[in-house]
Amino acid sequence: MLTKLHKTIARLILLAASICSLSPTYLLAQEATEYAVKAAMIYKIAKFVNWPETAFAPNEEEIVIGILGDDPFGKEIDILENKMVRDRKVRIIRFSSVEDVQQCHILFISESEVENMAKITEKLRNRSVLTVGDSPPFINDGGMINFNIMQDNIRFEINAAAAKQADLKISSMLLRLAINVKVD
Repeated sequence: MLTKLHKTIARLILLAASICSLSPTYLLAQEATEYAVKAAMIYKIAKFVNWPETAFAPNEEEIVIGILGDDPFGKEIDILENKMVRDRKVRIIRFSSVEDVQQCHILFISESEVENMAKITEKLRNRSVLTVGDSPPFINDGGMINFNIMQDNIRFEINAAAAKQADLKISSMLLRLAINVKVD
């Protein structure tokens, strides 16, 4: 019989294997792009985040992934449409400006919008939206998950303080896999 520690270690190993299997080196054989890998990682990461019930309208059966600004994913993220995350179907919506962002649970903020981070974080204040980006200042500007390329692998860092402020609970297993966790 596995102890609680053994079960936690086993889950951590499975999560690491799952996320690491999405490395560009592994997927290049399948002709995947950087943003195909990032789209898959957003999907996997979403499974390790808990949103409060208030983040969803009554009887809402979707989890919305939004893309704000220039869309670097193209068709790569559309593959996630109708997949399941926490018993909810994924829906993809593209937004041209932060004013257009309505109901959204995960928001990828394109590099074209990084200069507007203060405005974006203000607009999302008191809303449980997981913000994701891939630019160097993203975490320090209030973003929650930031992708980095290190030694031909896509890794991520987490701003746990920003996630907590948005009433999002990020799994400790996911926090352990991050290359950097900002807590204040």
